[in-house]
Amino acid sequence: RAFLVSVVQHWAQGGHGVYPLAVLYIVMLWVAARQLRRLLRARRHVRVAVPFTIASLRASHDVADALGTLAALGSPLAHSIAAGLALLPASSAAVQIVTRGKRDADLAVLDRRARALPIIASLSTLFGLFGTITGLIQPFGCCPPPGVHSKAQAIALGISESMNCVAFALLLAVLCVVLDGLLDAWRLRLRADVERALALLDSEVDALRPHLRFFGAHIPDGRHGYRGA
Repeated sequence: RAFLVSVVQHWAQGGHGVYPLAVLYIVMLWVAARQLRRLLRARRHVRVAVPFTIASLRASHDVADALGTLAALGSPLAHSIAAGLALLPASSAAVQIVTRGKRDADLAVLDRRARALPIIASLSTLFGLFGTITGLIQPFGCCPPPGVHSKAQAIALGISESMNCVAFALLLAVLCVVLDGLLDAWRLRLRADVERALALLDSEVDALRPHLRFFGAHIPDGRHGYRGA
């Protein structure tokens, strides 16, 4: 409790320069929460889309049933897999190209939205500099702060305001850098999980290809001609 009281007191001593920082603190928490929620949702989709697809292909050996399962899931990864499986009668290479192409496009959206935290870190340092300047200018203004009776006291209050504002600005920048590093590591892990899941799906499709059908029709295999169950 004493620590929180001390933080509140230092925040109050930061003057007007901490007001923009308060907005940035709220924005930082909102951005980090949204990115974390998107990553958690994408991770759940990775753990569901590929196993459901493999189970559907094994159960019926009909790609149409797998497409229906993927449409019911409605996740971006499910749409990517469905776009690839729809080209299965053409060639396995087309399946991999389309699936991974759409996968990269979906993951690129997460990467673009990840730029917000570094921007907030940069803005926090600029607002900290702004608070430093305003805190040092105030003692030399024409109207001294209320309750200040000497120039030395006004300069001391100005320096205190500047230092507190800089401290909260640097703290915000550090938090943004740490959160961005953690979320970036999670994004890299998500990419690796997606790649492993798609590799598992590719091997399963290759193994089941001689038995697969598409809306009941046998799928031509370029290596072995028309083969079916």
